[in-house]
This record gives sequence, structure tokens and C-alpha cells, in this order.
Amino acid sequence: MLTQVYTAEGGNNALVERSSYSYPTSFELSGNGGADQDAIMLSSSWITRQWSKLAAGFTAGIALPTVSEVLFGHSKLYIDAIGGTIGTTEKTDTLEAFSYKATTGLKHQFAGTGNLFFSKVERKSRIQLACSISMFQNAAALVEYEAWRSQTPRLIRIKIEGPALATPGTTYTKKTLMLDMPGTWTSFPSPDEVEGAEVLVGEFRPAYDPVAGIGPSITVVNELAALP
Repeated sequence: MLTQVYTAEGGNNALVERSSYSYPTSFELSGNGGADQDAIMLSSSWITRQWSKLAAGFTAGIALPTVSEVLFGHSKLYIDAIGGTIGTTEKTDTLEAFSYKATTGLKHQFAGTGNLFFSKVERKSRIQLACSISMFQNAAALVEYEAWRSQTPRLIRIKIEGPALATPGTTYTKKTLMLDMPGTWTSFPSPDEVEGAEVLVGEFRPAYDPVAGIGPSITVVNELAALP
């Protein structure tokens, strides 16, 4: 199965380089609460084919979209039974931090095409997902600890809203980042402490669930998106 590849440009006022056939191998979305809470961070790893110097500098006419920071303080955590509706039950005063990681399964391959660089990119394996969720050790967190012990699947949503949309829709009226994760807890290491508070850090594996009839998804709603 073929996949989308991108052209990358990078450099400064002295040197600009470009490479075609760039693709991501993994990415991570993470956020932390506490006294030093900040915006949600996005990091990613990429493979690119071949860099070449651009004598003319950066490509003109590339317009950067207007975006807003996604602040951790606006995060909401929802956890429901696998047979329920995802995003129904908010667990207030529970989410302390999260780290959502994805491995894309994309691989490049070489062929005899007269070049030393790779010739194509294909998906060679399934997308691998994992989410580490740190929760203050309250009643809601202890329920999830027991769900791990019993290997009971759960429906988890992390929803982060930002400023109001200039053109609101029926479902979304604010800029929104939303992680939907049916799946199971895979581990709960020993309790930890953050700023004097006890926390439980659970490792969650998002996957398609036949009972819920849904799989993991990431929703990003910005001004440029088509609003439902």
C-alpha cells in the first residue's frame, strides 16, 4: 500500500536545503500538569531521501496557517466502560500527565533504479500505539488500577479545547484536540509522587475493540478544518 510522502526544506539565511520523499516513522503528543504545566508538545522522527542545496533560498509563497497553543490546563479526561459511549464520563481532578506515542509502520525500500537512494515508501506493518497516563491517586484512578488487574477493556478520551472558532459548527465550537482510545491497560508500575501528591502511571494500549465497534483516533479541529 502506497502512502503520502512530503518535501522538506530546512536551513537559515546562509544555507537552505531541500529533500523530497520525506516520511514520519513515529510521533509523540505529550502534556504535563503541575506548577510547570505548558502547551501540549509534538515531537516526531522522519526519514528523508536526499538533501540538496537550494541556491534560490526557501520556496516562496508557503503560507503558515494560524494556529493556537494547545494548553494542558484545558485537558479533560473521560473514561467509560467498553460497552458505553466514549467521552461520556469525565474524571475530574485526575489527569496529571500523558504521553501518546505512535509508530507509523512506514518503511522505505531500495530497488535497481540507477540511484543510491530509496525508490519508494510503503506501510510494512501496523501502526503501533501506546499511551502513558499519569493520574492522581484518587477513587477514579483506583478503578482503572482494578481494570488493569482484571484486564477489563476501557474507553478513554483526552479532550483539549482552545479558543472559540470563528465559524463554529454543530459539534465543535472551539478549536479542539481529541484523542479517542478504546483499549486495555498493560501495566501499572509502582506509585510515584509529583509535587507531594501520589500518582499512578498506567500504560494503556489503544486498539480497535469489537465490542465498542471503534478504533483509536486523533481529531484536530482548527479554522481550516471542515466543521461537522
